[in-house]
Amino acid sequence: MRDKAQDLQQAMSEAKSTAVSDEGEVTVTVNVSGGLEDLQLDREVRHLHAETLRTLILDTYRRAAEQSGEQMDAVMERVLGADAETMSVYRDARQRYGG
Repeated sequence: MRDKAQDLQQAMSEAKSTAVSDEGEVTVTVNVSGGLEDLQLDREVRHLHAETLRTLILDTYRRAAEQSGEQMDAVMERVLGADAETMSVYRDARQRYGG
């Protein structure tokens, strides 16, 4: 059990997800909990209306966070086992709380 906990801790500390907007103007990187790690804006964003830029950033962030959640699901499944009762509890919690 201790080895599984260490594997999980290491995987979580290393997990990051990056998403890029459709035209490449915005790049967002988040950590495993969905926390913002990096935001890069292409020079072309200077020509965008503020509301358009806001939408691009939020949409790109949401995609990165979703990818992070999927990545975390895979890590949890690898560490706990796909059929483990704990994995079932984890899936229920993710579904219930939108994580």
